[in-house]
Amino acid sequence: MIKLFIGFLVFAALALFILSRGGDIDMSGEKHGIESHEPVRKVTRDSEKVDVVKGEKRRRLHKAFLRYHDANHWPLLRDALKAMGRADLIGNGKHHLIPTWQPLSDEYQSARRKNSTPSGSPRKGQVLTQHTGLPPRKKR
Repeated sequence: MIKLFIGFLVFAALALFILSRGGDIDMSGEKHGIESHEPVRKVTRDSEKVDVVKGEKRRRLHKAFLRYHDANHWPLLRDALKAMGRADLIGNGKHHLIPTWQPLSDEYQSARRKNSTPSGSPRKGQVLTQHTGLPPRKKR
């Protein structure tokens, strides 16, 4: 127990020494107030214009960009990127957004679904857990 106490004292002394050598370190906590944030401007009728997407084509394009990992959206994204002059984002490298090729199957399965356990009865020899089909416990 005494070794633990001496170790703590040595560590505390070392920490204080390092902090004292560090210069101007503000240890007073978080800063809340006007000087730490920019003031919020009031939103009025004369405020800056915000673009609202109302057309079906633009809505689909926005949805496609949000779901760029889905291969069903790739043809639309390829056309849009070429029209925007960003064809550099189309390719097969890691730094590209979408590939140049289109997969043969149209079935998309998210990464969460791919890694999850399939529903149904468990295989023979499979250990049952709450995620693989073990029935819930009886409440006491």
